[in-house]
Parts: sequence; C-alpha cells; structure tokens
Amino acid sequence: MKQYFQILALLLCSLLYSAGSCSAEYPFHKTEHKVAPSTYDFKKLSDQVTAGAVTKYDKAKKIYDWITRSFKYDYGKTIYTADVAMKHHKGVCQALCEVFYHLATAQGIETRIISGMAKNITKEGHSWIMFTDDRKRKVLADPTWGLDNEDIRISNLYFDMDPRFCIIEHFPAFPENQLLEMPIIFEDYLEMQKHENLTSNDGMFVYGINEKIFEKIDRHDYEFPKFRFTLGYVVTFKEIPLVSELEIGKEYRITANIKDKNATLGALIDGGTIKHSVKKFQNGVTEIKFTPLCDKPVTITYDEGDQYAEIIEYAVKPATTEQLKEIEKSMPYFSGCLSSKSEIDTLALKRHGLSAEKMLDLCNKGKLGNVMPTFFEDMKPEYTIVEIPMDKHLKVGKPYTFHFIHPANKYMLIQDSNGKLVSNWIALPDGSKTLTMSPSAKGILYVMQRAGSSGKIVSVIAYKVE
Repeated sequence: MKQYFQILALLLCSLLYSAGSCSAEYPFHKTEHKVAPSTYDFKKLSDQVTAGAVTKYDKAKKIYDWITRSFKYDYGKTIYTADVAMKHHKGVCQALCEVFYHLATAQGIETRIISGMAKNITKEGHSWIMFTDDRKRKVLADPTWGLDNEDIRISNLYFDMDPRFCIIEHFPAFPENQLLEMPIIFEDYLEMQKHENLTSNDGMFVYGINEKIFEKIDRHDYEFPKFRFTLGYVVTFKEIPLVSELEIGKEYRITANIKDKNATLGALIDGGTIKHSVKKFQNGVTEIKFTPLCDKPVTITYDEGDQYAEIIEYAVKPATTEQLKEIEKSMPYFSGCLSSKSEIDTLALKRHGLSAEKMLDLCNKGKLGNVMPTFFEDMKPEYTIVEIPMDKHLKVGKPYTFHFIHPANKYMLIQDSNGKLVSNWIALPDGSKTLTMSPSAKGILYVMQRAGSSGKIVSVIAYKVE
C-alpha cells in the first residue's frame, strides 16, 4: 500500500510539473523546436552518407557517425542552423541536430529535435535527437556529445541512448520525451546533478555494469565511485562495490573479465596501507580482494605491463576507535602505529621471531624508528632476533646492542663503512650471542650471517649511520 501511494504521488507531481506547477522552476520555454528552412541539397548527401545501409536504424547510425567524425563544436556559439554548419563544418548542438534532421528525413526517417537542458545549465539549453526506426521504436541520440571521441565506445554511448542513461544528463522540456515508463520530475533531475561521480562519469557505462547502476538510480541512490576511462583496454566488471566511500577494515571484492589475458587489476592507497590479493581463474575472470586499513583514497588499477592506468577511485571513511582496535587485534602489522613506519619487511621480521604482536608492542612503547632496517636475504637464513636496533638510522658514537640466537654452523658479524669487521660476540648461558658496539664512521653498517662451511653470506641487515 505504501508503494502504491508513492507511485501515485510521483505521477501527480509529474502532472503538476508538466503544467508548470512544481516547486522547482524549469528554466526554458516549453516549445517544440522548429527547424530552420534549408536551401542545401541534403538528399544527395544523405544518399552518399547512408550508402549500403538498409534499415532506418542503420541509416541513422551512419548519419550519426558521419556527423561526429566530420564536425566540430562551435565554441563561439554563432552557428545555429544546418546550412551555416554545412559551410563551416561546425556548429552548436542545435545546428548539428538540424544537420541530422535533414539527412534523416531525406531517408524517410521520422525525426524530431528535442529541446531541454544538459547537466545543470541555467542560461542556455541543449538539443538532441529522437528518431523512429522500422519497428516504430523511438531512439534517442546526441550527435553533439558524440563529437571527436577517440574511443568508439564513448562515442557510441550517445547513439541509441538508454532513456535511463539519457535522463542522467539530458532533461527535455516535455516529460513524454524522456521515453521513461515513469518520467522523473525536475527536482529529481536537479538532485542527480549534485552528484558529480554520477553526472560526470560517462566512462563507467562502458564497463558492463549498466543495470546495476540503473537499479541504484531507481532507488534514488546517486553515490558512485569515481570512474576513469583510458583508451586501449577493455574491462567488463561482474561484481564491484558501487559506493562512493569504503569502510576501514572491511573486505571488498571485485571480479572482472579482462580482454588482455596478461593484464590484471590491482588496488593501492597512496601513502597508506591496504590488504590486497589477486587471483586469476581459468575462465578468464580476475578476482581482487582488498581491505582499506587507513582513510586514504583507494585506487583500482589496470596493469598490462607496458600500460598502466588508474580506473576507479574510492573515498574511505575515517576510522572509528572500534575499527582501529579491531585492526590492531586481527591484523597488528596493519595497525595505525605500524602502518606509519616505512620499510617494514613483515615476512623477514616474522621469520626471525619478531611477531606482529611483538612489533606492535614495541611500536606502542615508542621503541621503533620511523624507518625500519632493510633486510637482504639470499638463502634461507637461520637466526632468531632477540634484540636489534629497530631504526634504520644510527648515530656515530652511540652504543647499540645486537642479540641473536643462531646455530653453531652459522655465525654473525658486523661490518662498518670502512670495511672493519666486528665479531667479538659474547656467548650467554642460554646459547644466544650478544654484542654491543658504537659505529665509528658515517656510512652503511651491515649485520651479516655467514654459513660456516662455504663462507657465503646468506642474510644482511643494513643500517645507515649518520
């Protein structure tokens, strides 16, 4: 019953709108466009442009393609008629639509020029086309917005426009020209214009998720991520978060078919932290799972080796205290404290006995520098860290303690920037070895593990002495 009254109210408001009684005032005169008289021989040109086409629909498409390839927009806004547009091969929307009108009617295609507004324009209107094909179906097209698009997929968005797509940025003077089962009212159109990620996001309609987009719009939910479109790649999304903002600590999933089998998707946060995994399946589907762990924007990327592009951007809501606590509990390495540090080699630290929980404890106690030491590991090293300086930057003359547990057939040594080796380790009763030393010169300090039999260095921890 509630839904019935909502529909009844919408129909009533639509009728009031068409009578000019709605609260938002429509800014243009509600009159049909009258095509200016022409002295140009459009029949001959029309026969040439539509050569080879049989149906009215195919002829209209050839006319559309010819206009979008052959004309430029008149930014000086002085050319409003077809004849002048033909002379200069440019014009404003009205002139380009008149060219379409003359070429189409010369082929017996019933054609109308629709007047209205595009986006939230308040000083000047916009014109686009409605023609009738062989099946008596009314078809919407906007040759002006199809001009000069290098990628045919974008240009084709504006031919045979789905009425649900058209209404996002085209509002006609008369509701029946929306071609919607239930025309929207002017207030709803203006509300859509407040959401830039919807109205300035034509590229998202080439990703194969149109029905999901329209379902959201039907619910008056206009919040979308920011889509970007770059030439040369084809991605068809199957599952994707269609929201403008993500939540910290929540896992999201994207699945897509990618035309190039060598290409893949990625997720990154500039200057922040994200948990991220990618899988490829035999049926050509790529799956990416990602969890934002800070409030930096998340960017979904396309990587084809020699071609890299950022294709979607999500905002991330600031974390609540509860979310930060949950991250520290379930994913300590991604906590706010540890994620603020640079060069944390989590695998190396975990391999050598420094668990995420222990690292977080040291971080919360202020015992970590802003930049962690650097690990270089060749073969499988065998030692456990009891204590090392947890700051990549050391000071000349300041004492530092290195404490390890390692097998007898491998031993540790330290080499300073002068090549001097330090190996006077003290053996402790528990079998571990410790050494306290003060760097004597600026440069790089190396802590190394060497295999006893071969003498090969299997692990290096590097510090910068200042």
